[in-house]
Amino acid sequence: MMRRVIPVLLACGVLPLAACGDGGTAGPGQVVINEVVHSALPAGSPDWVELYNLGGTDVDASGWALMDEKDTHSYHLPAGTVLGGGAFLVIEGPGGTGPYVTTFGFGATDSARLFDAGGTAIDHASWVPPDAPAGTSWGRYPDGTGTFATLAAPTAGAANAKPL
Repeated sequence: MMRRVIPVLLACGVLPLAACGDGGTAGPGQVVINEVVHSALPAGSPDWVELYNLGGTDVDASGWALMDEKDTHSYHLPAGTVLGGGAFLVIEGPGGTGPYVTTFGFGATDSARLFDAGGTAIDHASWVPPDAPAGTSWGRYPDGTGTFATLAAPTAGAANAKPL
């Protein structure tokens, strides 16, 4: 089995373990939903979700599932998917060209939900209009620990922009 390691793009400190979800924080080696684009520009560009490992240790995310608000819309990360400490991983919607592409996109009112390989809920983000209009994103600021807000610009695979 080939092990795919996502490189470290941003160093991060170790935080105390706490509950995750819409603005929560997480502990060492914890992966969270960090940023979502549901109305990408230019029009027709794929939606995407960014995961972020805010801990300092690798996390094997093989078999983890990303879902929107419908349980029938599910994407499973392939075997060998490992997020390095401080790494970002982008999962694109239909039309995406990266290594991780779903068959579903996200709506103006929707959720992104992350589950581990055993089906345990890891994190979630929900939004409704006017959250994250076209050309912006819905994300945490600062990365991994902040509350969700409309961010000034999408930053797939990189540190989040400041909120509007």
